Amino acid sequence: MPYAQINGFAAHYTEAGKGETVVLLHAGGTSSAHWRKIAPQLQGRFRVVAPDLIGFGETGSWSGERELTHDD
Repeated sequence: MPYAQINGFAAHYTEAGKGETVVLLHAGGTSSAHWRKIAPQLQGRFRVVAPDLIGFGETGSWSGERELTHDD
């Protein structure tokens, strides 16, 4: 499963398809799995990327070693 290093933090994401990139962001207490049924419908035309935001899915919780910023 792919992870991206962002500001020293490992963030899990799923990726499928080719073409222009569409980023699917989950909300509430869900994860990238929220998009499991919709992503296959899009990946024939788009590159679909669905990250697990900090503290959800397979992305770990914030460590608190420094202040969490909007850029994170």
